Amino acid sequence: MNSTRRGLRAVVVLLVLCLVATACGGDDDGEEAAPTPTPAGSTGTNGSGAAATSAGVFSVRLSQGQAVEGEEADPTAVVDGTALTAAEIQAVLDRLPEWVVDEADREEFNRPA
Repeated sequence: MNSTRRGLRAVVVLLVLCLVATACGGDDDGEEAAPTPTPAGSTGTNGSGAAATSAGVFSVRLSQGQAVEGEEADPTAVVDGTALTAAEIQAVLDRLPEWVVDEADREEFNRPA
């Protein structure tokens, strides 16, 4: 049992050392990443109306949208929404295969209390 505890302790110590080494390691030279230049005259706001800034590595810049040149999309065709008659509904149901339910698959519905 003592050998198991020693082995477990050794594994834990090794994991802690690996975590410390990876946290302290890296190729950071103490230099900040170069900021991405912003085009002159471009401004942005966040949802509250304040100027949008980017302090991280990634940034998003929104601009006024432009229409795509080329073919215009065809509008969706509207169909007549007439209801099916009872005979038409029965004709559709008659085309369906018979619904076979295995009795072993059935169970009582568990209604909430």
